Amino acid sequence: MREINAYEFENNVTATFRRYLFTTNLVSDAEPELREAILGELKQPNLFNSDPLVTCLPTYRTLLPAEKLFDKSEAPRLHSMLGRFDRSQSDPARALYEHQLEALTKAQQDRNLIVATGTGSGKTECFLLPVLDDGARNPGDGVRAIIVYPMNALANDQLERLRGLLKNIPEITFGRYTGETPKDRSELSKDPRRKRRGIQRNLLRRVHRGSGH
Repeated sequence: MREINAYEFENNVTATFRRYLFTTNLVSDAEPELREAILGELKQPNLFNSDPLVTCLPTYRTLLPAEKLFDKSEAPRLHSMLGRFDRSQSDPARALYEHQLEALTKAQQDRNLIVATGTGSGKTECFLLPVLDDGARNPGDGVRAIIVYPMNALANDQLERLRGLLKNIPEITFGRYTGETPKDRSELSKDPRRKRRGIQRNLLRRVHRGSGH
């Protein structure tokens, strides 16, 4: 990602907004004193915005990349199936943070854990990697994990993330249940019902073909 000079960016935005206000309220050249007075007022500091606030995020210690954990016999380990993650969502060659590996280890040792780190520290991976690894190691019907989010917006965001992450791993399935989820088929709109019937028909055709009928 290209680096941005916060102060230069703020100056450019302010200058553009000042120029816009000056030209849309243009005063005739016959009144140069008024024009200069308006321009002078528009140049007052902090008239449109406050000075930029620049903060620094700590650098978290990195250790092994995910690809080094595939098919290890001891924790922290990851099933090789997860090597099919969509690279635009998760690159197995990227080194994991120390706290991510520690969380993975504790989860795989059946220990409870709480992750408390700063913004951008990859907290989601701390619970998502153990959950997906468990799903890869224990295929079959049934619910392996339930992830609870406090808001529908977060649940919807994570749904899109999982769709991208697991698009090459159909063996791991997932679903979303919120207050908006219909409780039975009668509450489905016509389009979802039609889609469901189409899926069922396709499955029946595959079954018939497989049985030789």
